[in-house]
Amino acid sequence: MNKNCIRFELTDLIKLFYYYLFEKKPKRNFLSKFVEVPWENHNFKLQTLVAISTEFTHHVSIPNWSILISEIIGCWPNNQNIVNHPKAINFLFKPKNLFELFVEKKSQNKYFESYNLTYVPVFNYYIGTLDSLSLDGFEKKKIAIGKIEGSVDPNEAAIKIIKSFLKKEEMTGNSRNLLEIKKNEIFEQKKLHDCLYRNSSLKKI
Repeated sequence: MNKNCIRFELTDLIKLFYYYLFEKKPKRNFLSKFVEVPWENHNFKLQTLVAISTEFTHHVSIPNWSILISEIIGCWPNNQNIVNHPKAINFLFKPKNLFELFVEKKSQNKYFESYNLTYVPVFNYYIGTLDSLSLDGFEKKKIAIGKIEGSVDPNEAAIKIIKSFLKKEEMTGNSRNLLEIKKNEIFEQKKLHDCLYRNSSLKKI
C-alpha cells in the first residue's frame, strides 16, 4: 500500500471523517474507489483511510470545509453546539506526534509504534491514530484508534483514546510489553505514566 498514491478530494475527506466519527456505514462504492487500500474488512479499511487522510488535510480551507459539510451532510448528531477546547487549535488538521514506543507483542514480534492526535474542526472531534512498523520492516499499518469530542483538553483526550485502545487490544489478545520510549515531546512524565500504564495492558519489561 502506497499512501502517497491516494488522492483525496475535499468531499472524500468530509465523508471519511463523517462515517468514522458518527459511526455511519459507508456506501460500498465509496470505499471501493480507494483501491490503494485493498482490505476487505470495511471497518478496518475505513480506519486505515481515516488515519492516512489526516496527513492530507494541511491545505484545507476552514470556511470551504464548513460550507461543504453543510451542503453534503446537512445536520449531524449531538455535538454541533459543543465548544471546542482552546488548545484544540494546536492539533487543527495537523497530526501531532504524542510519543513513539518500541514494543513487543505476544507473538514476540517487535514493533515501533507512533501515536498521534488530530483535531477535526466543525465536526469538533479529536482522532487518535497509530503508525506501526515491525522491526523487520515487513508489517506496516496506519489506523485510526479512537475519537473523542473536541471540548476535552487534548492531553486528556489522547490519554483516554490510547488507554481505551490498549485495553481493547488486551481483550482481543494483542497486548504488548513496552521495551523503550523512543520519543515523548507532549506529556509530562506523570501524564505519560497515566496514559501508558494505568488501567491498560501495557507493561514495561
